[in-house]
Amino acid sequence: MKRILLIEDNKDHSQMFKQVLEEDGYHVTTAMSGLDAVKLIEAESYDLIITDLMLPDMSGESIIRLVRKMYSMPILVVSSKNRDADKIFNLNLGADDYLVKPFSLKELVARVKAILRRSTPQKNYVQGLIEMDQVTINMDNYMIEKQGQKFPLTRTEFAILQLLITHMDQVVTKEEIYANVWHKPFKGDNNLLNVNIHRIRQKLEEDADDPKILLSVWGVGYKFVKQG
Repeated sequence: MKRILLIEDNKDHSQMFKQVLEEDGYHVTTAMSGLDAVKLIEAESYDLIITDLMLPDMSGESIIRLVRKMYSMPILVVSSKNRDADKIFNLNLGADDYLVKPFSLKELVARVKAILRRSTPQKNYVQGLIEMDQVTINMDNYMIEKQGQKFPLTRTEFAILQLLITHMDQVVTKEEIYANVWHKPFKGDNNLLNVNIHRIRQKLEEDADDPKILLSVWGVGYKFVKQG
């Protein structure tokens, strides 16, 4: 059974989200504050964290920062903040997806399923080490090592990179990435994909603004080219 930590200070929302997720077969632990959530994260192992951004003692952004320093577990943000700037900021921090309140409970369950599906190892995907001149990608522990430094990948970043490496030297379209990573159709909104691609490039490339490995194919998608 997949374990979810739900961080939500609105009691009615917390109970409602917990109930619908447990009815779908998940084990849900709830936290009403950021500090309680941090204690739970340090003590237990979770497959997914769902967090609001506006909490009484610390922000959801702070929780994302803390989690990303040590863990690769996926994070779903649920928030009434609906500006693109808020979405992009939290995705850049390391969130895997962002759901704007109010939303339907069916959409919440669908997003959770999609996140957990892409965090589960798939058959026929590349495993082991991908070694290049200055970079090593460890496909078994979600890690990039570059110039002696280690850069952990989030589950979403890893899912994108895994898909591109599986189709090395081939163009993978945006539609294919959305279908395989987020399990939903691409509707022309590039924010979610662009943010994750940029984060991968920061960890992978010598210069993220002049990529040599993860290339853009303008208007189509992306291609992974092994160097060295």
